[in-house]
Amino acid sequence: MSIISSSAHSSGDASFYSFPISSSLRFDGSSYLLSSAFSGAVSTFTVSLWLKRSRLKTGTYDLEGFFTVGDSGGGAKCSYNFSNAQKLNIYDNTGSDATSSGNIIYRDLSAFYHIVIVSNSGTVSFYKNGVLDFTDDRVSTTFGSGDKAILGGYSAGGDLFSGYIAEVNFIDGTALTPTSFGETKNGVWVPKDPSGLSYGTNGFRLTFSNASDLGEDSSGNNNDWTVN
Repeated sequence: MSIISSSAHSSGDASFYSFPISSSLRFDGSSYLLSSAFSGAVSTFTVSLWLKRSRLKTGTYDLEGFFTVGDSGGGAKCSYNFSNAQKLNIYDNTGSDATSSGNIIYRDLSAFYHIVIVSNSGTVSFYKNGVLDFTDDRVSTTFGSGDKAILGGYSAGGDLFSGYIAEVNFIDGTALTPTSFGETKNGVWVPKDPSGLSYGTNGFRLTFSNASDLGEDSSGNNNDWTVN
């Protein structure tokens, strides 16, 4: 299979982590996950996920998408991705064609990054391991009714992600901070248990702990995903 459940243990003593993440999903750059259709418009939301890259795309037009606001058919409306300069990037093709790249370089293929995306009243903020990377207010990040999200790609079948993604949380209607999902312990950014959060109508949590149903939503909303 091109998408398979994997372990997500970091190196070191497992007892160090108050909330160890045991499962991740491995993407080989040829498949992606597609969400259920959204019910109603969503413009304020928080995305939290842990990922580890396994390649660095460097071509002139190369992007590597990991989370995308898509239309009902899986076409990209607003993509969150890594650029060919190895920076976090937003690309909006809803009409404004705004492209923004962050400040931090993401070249380490050995470590998990914690990425948090916060969309709040037209402003999008990107965080890496609890630290603000960049903020942008030129792009549209609104989900419409019937739209779907893409995990592991810029669009359905385009600029797909290669690496590992773990513990994906989408909070509908609330702009949270990274400290809702992680904390600093002995100078290291580590995950926190998100199970007490309110996910909102379109929210979901993907833990990838069920190998027979990789797109299972464990938030309680049953907003399940499909493997493509």
